[in-house]
Amino acid sequence: MTNDVRSVGRSLTGRGRRDNAISPVRRSRRFAPICLMFCLGVALVTGCASATTQSAGAVPTMLGQTTTPSSPAASPSSPTASLSSPPASASSPAASPAAAQAFSSKLYGFEVILPPSWNAERAIAGWASPELEGSCPSDWDCFHGADGRSLAVAAIDVPKGTTLQSWQTKILASSPSFVTDAEPPAKTTLGGQRALEWTATAASEGVDAIKLVALHGTRAYALLFVAPMSFGIAADQRVFDSIVSTFEFSGG
Repeated sequence: MTNDVRSVGRSLTGRGRRDNAISPVRRSRRFAPICLMFCLGVALVTGCASATTQSAGAVPTMLGQTTTPSSPAASPSSPTASLSSPPASASSPAASPAAAQAFSSKLYGFEVILPPSWNAERAIAGWASPELEGSCPSDWDCFHGADGRSLAVAAIDVPKGTTLQSWQTKILASSPSFVTDAEPPAKTTLGGQRALEWTATAASEGVDAIKLVALHGTRAYALLFVAPMSFGIAADQRVFDSIVSTFEFSGG
């Protein structure tokens, strides 16, 4: 009986050892699905990270080359996307050039338009003597350009029967001795009236002059244009003609 007990005990012991030897395998089989799922999860995470890095960096093309996507454009609200200064408004007034100005003389009965930047100086009294008294006497209406040119205009009542030629002769005789007048005068018009015009030079003064006389009603008119010789008489003539072309009589 003792032997039977031992044999039974050995058989139990042996069976128990086989059970102990097999149990780890069974445990590994039990945990195998869990390990597989874990590995798949790690692989998935790694693959996603790689795809994200690849999309942010080089992108494979159909030719096997890689291109790097450009960075996104700055948002309109981004400070770097804003302009340094706003565009000029369409309604903003542009700087306009100086305009010509009209001048009206009640004393001598005429109107004229002056070039831009010219200014006017009215006569303080009527012209008393029918003689030239310089480039811009105080009893003449005077106009000054910024470039040194000037124009003086005056009128005086003359006896009935005064002719244009006699009036020109009288003005010519009043020229200073240092002035050289060109002869004969040229026929022209002033405000629609017949007129005579000629040039003069005062070399000692460094100036050229253009003189014009006309008759209107009971008045005799005289115009004296003076400019530095450096401009040249041809250029002076253009300026003088542009002013005289706007001249109009406004009195009887």
